[in-house]
Formats: sequence, C-alpha cells, structure tokens
Amino acid sequence: MLIVSLIFIQVVIFAGMIFLLKNIMSKNVGTATKHLEEMGQEYVKKEKEIETQLEEIKQKSQEILAKAEADGLKQKEQIVKSAQEEKDKAINTAQAKADEIMNQADRAYKALLEQINKKIEEGAREEAVRLLGKALPEDLRRDIHNRWVSDLIAGYLQQLDRLRVDGVVAQAAVISAFSLSEEQRRGLSEKIKEKLGRDLEIKEEVNPQIISGLVVNIGSIVFDGSLKSKIQQAAYSL
Repeated sequence: MLIVSLIFIQVVIFAGMIFLLKNIMSKNVGTATKHLEEMGQEYVKKEKEIETQLEEIKQKSQEILAKAEADGLKQKEQIVKSAQEEKDKAINTAQAKADEIMNQADRAYKALLEQINKKIEEGAREEAVRLLGKALPEDLRRDIHNRWVSDLIAGYLQQLDRLRVDGVVAQAAVISAFSLSEEQRRGLSEKIKEKLGRDLEIKEEVNPQIISGLVVNIGSIVFDGSLKSKIQQAAYSL
C-alpha cells in the first residue's frame, strides 16, 4: 500500500508539475508572442518611418537636382547672353572703326579732289591769262598799261596814309608790264612821299606776264593794278 501510495503521490506530484510547467510555458509563450507582436508592430512602424524618410530624402534630392539644373540653365543663359553682348560690342566697335576709316577716306578723297580742281582752275586761269596776253596787240596792252598806272597813282595809293607802313621800310618794289616812263616813275615816287612823309627807293622790275599795269609792294602792303590780276579776279567770280 505504501508503495502504491508513493506511486500515487508521485503521479499526483508529476501531474502537478506538468500542469505547473505547462502553465508557466504557456504564459511564457504568450508573453513572448505578445512581445514578438509588439516588436513586429514596432518594426512595421519603423519601416514606415524609414520609407517616409527615404521618400522625403528622394524628394529633397530631386528638388536639389532641379534647382541645380535650373541654376545651371540660368548660368548657361547668362554665359550665352554675356558672350552675345561681347560679340555685339566687338561688332559695333569694328563697325565704328570701319565707319571712321571710310569717313577719313571720304574726307581725304574730297580734299584731294578739291586740290586737283583748284590746280586745274589755277592752271586754266594762268593759261587764259597767257593766251589773252598773246592775243592782245602790244599797242593795246601798252595803252591799257599807261591808263592803269595813272589810275593806280591817282587812286589806289591814296590809301597809303590810312595804312600802317613799317618805319623801317625804305623801298617800294614795283613790277610793271612795261618800263615806266620818267613821268610815271616821278609821279609814283611823289605820291608815296606825299602819303608816307618820306622818300622810298623805287626798285622796278619789268614782267610782261602781268600783261598790263603794275604791282606795287611796300613792306607787307600790295597794290595790284595788273590786267593779270583783274582777269584772275573775274575768273574767281564765275
């Protein structure tokens, strides 16, 4: 009986231990399961947070790239604009220089043309004077000469007292188409003395190229009473 009782007690104790262990294990498993579930939920939460952060990072990266691209485009546009401005500036500068060169060339051409025309006109006038001098008979030229010498002495030299003649001037240079007569030379000398208040030496030069009349030089003052001068003046007025 004792053995049976011991066996029975052992069975009861063993059953109790099994029950107790089962209960403990069941609780541990439940706790562990609950903990695992909580960990799973936390993991899902963290995963969502990470996904959200990744999405935000991706979006920010795209924004940064877009901004960088926009800035690069603006910089590119600015570079192109600056290059175009420099190009336009260089073109304008080159055009201005070209225009100035053309203007200078045009002015030089006009000046040269004017000089050529002037030379032609002067040559034409000189030739006209020469031909007229040859065409006029000597008697007619001499008659004109005598009349104009008288007019010069009586008229032009009247201005001497109103003109400033340097006091150091001691000579009157006379260019005459024909040799002056003694009367003409004396009349010229007396008129000069009358107007200047002193005698001047008369230095005479005969030059048929003035055709008729004479030219009187007293210092810087010139009295041109020659037919050549009158022809040239008439040609200038045409």
